[in-house]
Amino acid sequence: MHHSISNGPYHATLDFVLEQDEEVLAEPDVMLAMSPNIEILVKIPPPNAERWWGSAPMSMVGERIFTATFRAKDESGVLSLAPRLPGNILHLPITQDRSFYLSPSCFLASTSGVSIIFKQAGLRGVLSRKGLNVLETQGAGDVFCSVYGALVVRELAEDESFVIDNRFVVAFSDSVQLQLVRASKDLAVGAYPGGGLFNQYTGPGTVFYQTRANQLT
Repeated sequence: MHHSISNGPYHATLDFVLEQDEEVLAEPDVMLAMSPNIEILVKIPPPNAERWWGSAPMSMVGERIFTATFRAKDESGVLSLAPRLPGNILHLPITQDRSFYLSPSCFLASTSGVSIIFKQAGLRGVLSRKGLNVLETQGAGDVFCSVYGALVVRELAEDESFVIDNRFVVAFSDSVQLQLVRASKDLAVGAYPGGGLFNQYTGPGTVFYQTRANQLT
């Protein structure tokens, strides 16, 4: 399988060359173009399913209850995906030793070999104004995230902290720790949206965030 990111950084598309029987899991409404031999398999997950990619795609992402598998059914073919919002595409190589947490609204696609687990808000001690539901990556392969606007990469050293509005976060290393913080003790209740509560990210690790807030989820 070969992939490339084209037309970036503000109107990026994701292009694959799939050999026979190779598969890509993606949002069902991001297909831009494809070869005639690429078939689309859409499966609705069973109730309370957590595993999104494994033996079969089955999870809930935000308010979306299904994903699509694109497979080259006989010979090689090409597949092009386009995010719903203008911006860039983030490529995250996943290994057994390096994984990430993703914002569900930013997931675009993943290759076979990667398992993605839907985590409910409150895990790892995290809460925010909208709640922090995340996708945990496992296994080995490639994950691609859509970035609304421009992509900012923040490298955090050991014990270095940085505060980010959760609506803008795209992904972060699994080594990064999170803590709910209030921006100011002087803020009256209701004076700032969400009570002025934000997530503080503490390294070591990397945080990827976008310059526009995704309001689709």
